[in-house]
Amino acid sequence: MQEQIKKMLLTSIAASEIIVNSTDNVHFQVTIISNDFIEKKPIERQRLVYTALGDNISNGTIHALSLKTHTEQEWLKLCAN
Repeated sequence: MQEQIKKMLLTSIAASEIIVNSTDNVHFQVTIISNDFIEKKPIERQRLVYTALGDNISNGTIHALSLKTHTEQEWLKLCAN
């Protein structure tokens, strides 16, 4: 399921990196680095992700989703610290 999530996200978000982790295939931690997030508020970033995942959230395939969304510049600053 982790690869499927990554593929779904890549169809809608031009990401330089997507990291998907899960220990049980229903609770997921997703980190997305994309310049599509430039000048977007956190809620707008979340909407982009939820739209890309479509029915998988509402039908319970993805039960829980923890998101970290960063632009490339934000990610570089975060990694530098």
